[in-house]
Amino acid sequence: MAFQLPLMNSFFVITAVILVIAVIALVLIVILLKLYQVKSHAGKGPGAKGRQEMESTARASSGTAGLVQKKHKASLEFESELELRDEGDISKNMKAFVEKYRFDSFTLSSVDGLVIASTSSDSQGDAANYSQSFRNGVQSPEPGTTIFGMSHHGSTIIGIIRSSHPVPIPVPDNVESDANNILKWSL
Repeated sequence: MAFQLPLMNSFFVITAVILVIAVIALVLIVILLKLYQVKSHAGKGPGAKGRQEMESTARASSGTAGLVQKKHKASLEFESELELRDEGDISKNMKAFVEKYRFDSFTLSSVDGLVIASTSSDSQGDAANYSQSFRNGVQSPEPGTTIFGMSHHGSTIIGIIRSSHPVPIPVPDNVESDANNILKWSL
């Protein structure tokens, strides 16, 4: 009987060790699952990539709806109760445009870098520098500057906006429409 007692004790010890290891493993699994859920909800876990792919696919399948919403939001930031009208002079039209959208300055330039009209004190430098940027496909060459192109009588005219507040790219429709109206009224 003395021989069986140590064997029975070792059986109980081994069983107890196995049970403790199993409980520790279960606790670790539960903790890891909770971490996974927290990271997934924060957009940082392994599940986030799949969710981002699904959202991307949903946006792509909805066509340009996402683009329209973003552009619409950007337009709202640049809406103004002021309505531009032809003042009979391009410089007055340009000043009204700058006031309406609270821009620092606005320059109209040819693709070759020649100034058409401007409210900027450095219009020639802006036209020369930013026409090159426009030809290279750059829409925001430096902070506070936004460039966009417009078609007028078969030629491309560059609009150069200098602003202390951000101007979205692409330029909101109402801003581009008003710039086009200035061209129509004046040239």
